Formats: sequence, C-alpha cells, structure tokens
Amino acid sequence: MIRVYSYQKHGMGREYAKSSDLISRHTPEGIFLYASPVCRTLLGYEPDELVGRSACEFCHPQDLAALSQSHSNIVNFLEMNTVSYRIRRQDGNYIWFESTTTSIYHPETGVVEEIVAVSRDITTQKQAEAELLEQRCTAHTALIRLSNLAANIGAILAKGGRLAVMLQDCTEAIVQQLHLTSAAIWTLNPASAQLEQQASSGQVISLNPDVINLVTQTRQPYLSSESQQELNSSLLPEHFSGYPLVVEDQIIGVMALLSSQSLAQETHSILSGMASAIAVAIDRCWARSESVCRRESLLFDLTVELRNSLEVDTILETAVQSIRNALQIDQCQFLWYRSHQGVPYWEVVKEARNPLLSSASESAIANVESFTTRLLNRQTIQVDDVETLIEPSLRQFLLTQGYTSLLSIPIETQSGKIGVINCAQCTKTRHWNPSEVELLQALVAQVAIAINQAELYTQQQQAAQKAQEKAQQLELTLHQLQATQAQLLQTERMSSLGHLVAGVAHEINNPVNFIHNNLSYASAYFYDILSLLRLYEEYYPNVPEAIAEQAELVNIDFIAKDLPKLLTSMQRGSDRIRAIVLSLQNFSRVNEDEMKPVDLHEGIDNTLLILQHRLQAKGQQPEIQVLKEYGELPLVECYPGQLNQAFMNILSNAIEALTLSEAESPQHLSPAITIRTSILDSSDPTQNSLYPPTEQYCATTGNSRSVVIQIADNGPGITEAVQARLFDPFFTTKPVGHGTGLGLSISYQIVVEKHNGVLTCTSLPGQGTAFWIVIPIQQNNG
Repeated sequence: MIRVYSYQKHGMGREYAKSSDLISRHTPEGIFLYASPVCRTLLGYEPDELVGRSACEFCHPQDLAALSQSHSNIVNFLEMNTVSYRIRRQDGNYIWFESTTTSIYHPETGVVEEIVAVSRDITTQKQAEAELLEQRCTAHTALIRLSNLAANIGAILAKGGRLAVMLQDCTEAIVQQLHLTSAAIWTLNPASAQLEQQASSGQVISLNPDVINLVTQTRQPYLSSESQQELNSSLLPEHFSGYPLVVEDQIIGVMALLSSQSLAQETHSILSGMASAIAVAIDRCWARSESVCRRESLLFDLTVELRNSLEVDTILETAVQSIRNALQIDQCQFLWYRSHQGVPYWEVVKEARNPLLSSASESAIANVESFTTRLLNRQTIQVDDVETLIEPSLRQFLLTQGYTSLLSIPIETQSGKIGVINCAQCTKTRHWNPSEVELLQALVAQVAIAINQAELYTQQQQAAQKAQEKAQQLELTLHQLQATQAQLLQTERMSSLGHLVAGVAHEINNPVNFIHNNLSYASAYFYDILSLLRLYEEYYPNVPEAIAEQAELVNIDFIAKDLPKLLTSMQRGSDRIRAIVLSLQNFSRVNEDEMKPVDLHEGIDNTLLILQHRLQAKGQQPEIQVLKEYGELPLVECYPGQLNQAFMNILSNAIEALTLSEAESPQHLSPAITIRTSILDSSDPTQNSLYPPTEQYCATTGNSRSVVIQIADNGPGITEAVQARLFDPFFTTKPVGHGTGLGLSISYQIVVEKHNGVLTCTSLPGQGTAFWIVIPIQQNNG
C-alpha cells in the first residue's frame, strides 16, 4: 500500500500551494506520494490524479533514459540531482520540465525513504535556445552564401566578355546563391533615354514600370515588402529590392530582385556594393579600349587573391601591392579615418611605394578639412597636378606629403569604418584617365566587399570563441565538481576502511594475545612432562608390556623432538599476527586527524607489511624484492594516516606495473622496488645523497630542510604523454572497471596541498619509474 502523507497538518501544504514550481514527493521507485496544487496549471492534472502513478508514465520516450538515470543516481549515491526532460500534459502536449531532486533518508536505517522533487516549466527557455541556435545557423549560412556570391560576382565582372553574357551570369549567380524568385538588370539607352532589359533569371514576373523608373529618378536603393505595389500581377506576393547602377554620378541602369522573404540588412549592404561593381563593369564594357582589356586580368587576379583571405591586414596588403603594380605609380596607401581624444586624423596602415621614397607606413596624417570632408561624403579626389589646385590648404597639404598627382577613392565598411586608397605620383605629374579611375573604382569595390566579409567572419569567430570559452569553463567547473565529489567519496571510504581495519585489528588482537600468552605456559608444561618421562625411563627401565607397546605406538622420542618445533612455529606465527595487527593499527590511525611528528620509516614499513601478500611469488610470477636504503631521518610533522595512504597508492602502482610487465614479457632482471630516504638541505645540495628533480624546491616552499622519499621500480616505465597526465583526476591507463584514476591524484593532493610538498615522477620506457616525495620536516603554520 502506498503511504500518502498529510502535509497539511504540518503546515507544509499551504507553503507548497504558494510556490509556482511543482513540489512533489515520491517513493524510491518513483511513485507520486504528493503533488502540489500547481500541477493543475502546469500539467492539467488534479493532485489526486498523480498520486499512485509513476513519473515515468508521463515522460517523453526519448527522455525516459535520462529520467531513469537521474532517479538511479539520487537513489544510489547522489544527495541532489537536476535533470531536464519533456513531460506530457493531460491534453497530450509535451512541455519541458527541469526537476531538482533530493533524497530523504530513514533516520535509523539510513535507507532512502522518499524523494522530494521541485520542478519548473522551462519550455520557453528551451524554445529560446532552439531559436538562437537556428538564428546562428542561418546567419552562418547567409555569411557563406554572401561570401561565395561576392567572390563569384567579382570573378564574373573581372572576366569581362560580352555584356549580355556577363549580366546574365550575374543574375543567375544572385538567384541561385541567394535563393531568390527572380533577378533582372536594365541598362539605360543613351539615345532613347529608356531602360532596356539586358538579363533576367528565375521566374518571369511582370514588374510595375513606375517602380523601376522611381529607382532611376532617385538614384537610391528602393526596398519594399508591399508586394502589390511593385507587381502587375497579384498572384505571387514577393519582396522587392531595387538598386540603381550609377557611375560617376550618372545613372546607367537598374538591378531589381524579388524574394519570397525579406533580405537582411547585411545582404542589402553587400548587394549595394555589388550593384556599384556591376555598374562599373557595364560602363567599362561601353567604353572598353585595348588598354582597359589588358588591365582586366588585375581585377580578376585581385578578386581571387582577396577571396583566399579573411584577414583584413592580408587583404589590404594585397590590394596596395596589386594596385601599385597595375597602375605603375610611385605610391599606393591605405588609410583609416581615426579620432584620438576628439582630434581626427588619417592613419596609414598599408603602403606600397617606390624604394627611393621614404616610408609613411604606420604613421598618422593630420586632418585637412577639405580633404577629409570630401572623402567622408564618399567623393573621389582626383588631382592631376597639385600645383594647379585652387584650394590653398589642400594644395599645401599635398605638397607637404610630397605628392605631384593624387587619386583618392573612399571605402566605407559595413561596420561604419571609413578608409581611403591613395594613389600618388611624387616624381612627376600624371593625368588620371577615365579607364584608370574606372579600374581603381572596381578594385576598391572588391576590396570593400572583402573587408566586409573579413569583418563578418571575425565577428562570427569571436562569437564562436566566446561560446567555446563558456563551454570550456562549464566543462572545467563540472570536472572540478566531479573531482571534489570523488575526493569526498574516497576520503569517506578511507575513513570507513580505517575504522574497519581498527575494529578488525582489535578483535584479532584479543584471541592472538590469549594464544601468545598461553604458548609460554604450554611450552613450560611440556618440558616438565618431558623431564618427568625421562625420570621414569631412567628409574623404571622395565615397564609393563602395555606401556611399552603404547610408547612405541605414539613414538615418544619423535614427539619429544617435534613438539618443541611446533611450539616454536606457533610462537612465530602468533608474533607474525601481532606484528600485522600492530601494522594495521598504525596504518589506519583512525583518531589521528591532526599533524604530529612521526617516524616515516615506520609508516613505510607498515604499508609494506600490509602489501606483503602482493609481493610474494605466485605461480609463474616471481617474488618482488623490496630494497630499503633508509637514511637517518628525524621525526617529520605530518598527517600520518594521509601520508600512509599516499605510500599505499604509489607502492600499489609499482607492484601492478611489475606484475603486468612480468606477465606480458618475462625479464631477466628480478622485479624489485627500491625505497630510498634522505634529508634535503638547501644550504648545500651537493651534500645530499638523494636530490629530487625539482629545481629550487626549498626556495619556493620557504623550507630549508625537508625529507626526500624515492620509490622506484625496474618495470617497463611510462611515456612522456602519460607522465603529463599522471596526476590528473580520473586519468588511468587501466582497462575499464579496473581503476578509478584517483589514486595518484589523491596522493598528489595529500603531498602538495596537505603537506606543502612536491610529488614528481621520472621515467623512461624500458628503464623503470621513480616517484619523488619531498615534504618539509616542520610545517609552516603561519
């Protein structure tokens, strides 16, 4: 029968009723014992409808394993656990729940009696996380599409060829890579002053001519989601985007796009740049000459090079070098518009120049109002001869820079930064012909697209880096919590083991003392009886026949010789048992949780005595020899029980390494463990017989005198990769189920954190392993 507690009488029912979270109690099997009234709102059930039913009945099948594992954890070993899962409401819909459970133990038996759960609806949070993930994926996909589209458009324009083919390729690329409904390009016929469609891709949709003419008249992008206004047909609602094709303030055409969904602002910005590049390409085709054709390859090559990099510095370096080589000019610079403490200036960040000229790279150029104003208004500055300039301030500024001719074209990035590409002649004047200006404008358009892509990529990288750092931080926190929990469990186990060992040793000690003490009396009684028998034999040599037969049958002479040996063997056995019991008591040291001066050799010997059975020969496994090279050590201030645990872990690892090595490939050398101890004196390290591989140990710890303990084996050794992780929690080279990976980690904490010491390992494959323990003789309690 299920026990249903009446929490009302304790006043808890009213408190539970006030909570917006569902508070419930369950049996250890997961059956509802109680549910707070909020279950009506969250799940649509009455509290009585849940009582007597298992929580698993309402769990989503895909989350049942997680819920069952959480229940197993809380019942078996965790005091508190949190799990997220989907739970079915009465109307059949699922909502996300986050439940934090804790166990209630029986005060006498210590068995889990009930489980208390506090659950809350996290459906909104889960939906927000899913939407955020979808938005990130969508943004990343859009970035890739825009990057590829910009590169493809640049390559198409740089390749040149017939105008109709080039524009058709552009519209097809835009439709395919942006998944648009249609794209079309019109050019302005100078003779008739009418727009003529040159290319169209996607679905054939009739557009309202007034809208196209509006883009031509305003020379501004026209964006609208009012579908009926732009379309002659009302059968297919679409989002319209129109971009003017302008070159040197002259309208030469229009590019119109239709999409089923509105385009992002970033997409519009890049499409505007593409429209400018297409406009320049159209104008170039109209006014193409032989010299322009020879330079077209530069734009194509630069586009390919810029596409290969997503770093702004590399993009700018490539741009200035390519432009200087193409135009054969004295100097090409890229400058960013900056402001320091309210004072604007231009910073030269990249430069390609004639080797005979002085470098201006990474220098600042003072702000000149007329120069800056025109560039900030996105105007190209073309000066064929600086001496003929009418503006005195600009003329003086350019002469100060050493320019005789200048062509400056501004760049605005998507992030709002303003830059400029300066092409300058310093040795003679130069007339900048329209083809050169056109080429430079096309190059600048490609550089702007490349910078925008690089900035978008950097933003994505930074966001991904922050997310990764957050995930790593959470993983580290979880790892630390797991290590702390494992340490607490291990400490509790060792404490329980210490109590158990102490109890067993006490129980064994009583009968052993009884046997040991009575053996002396038994031996004395035996010799008394034996002397009496000898007297009988001496004074009564002729005994009755029955006595003679019995004496011959029991073999009195043999008993007289063998019984002393038996008594001696029993005496040794009892001494051995007493020694083991004493070692167990010394090793466990149950009540010694404070630091005290102890003999470390005694702790090592006690540990070896407990491990004696693992050192003995078994079958084909030879005996493991233990070589002790003890120095003269004073009493060392430490936690005896904890230090014995560290000795036990390190010696156990050495025994396992030797046993496994001998089983896999028997060696000619006898397996052996060597234990060396010495005093480490920082005042004269050369006098130390045993010096650890730890530089400036005494200087870093502030202890001039310490003790060194080396535990070395002649086993197979370990690699550098394993040594690097040897003291990490949960790291183990043993098969699954044969090791927790906590032994050396706990030993490290005992030596380093508890005793302000050092624990290191040196090893070479095939040459054995040595562990070095260094601890101060006296702890610094201040």
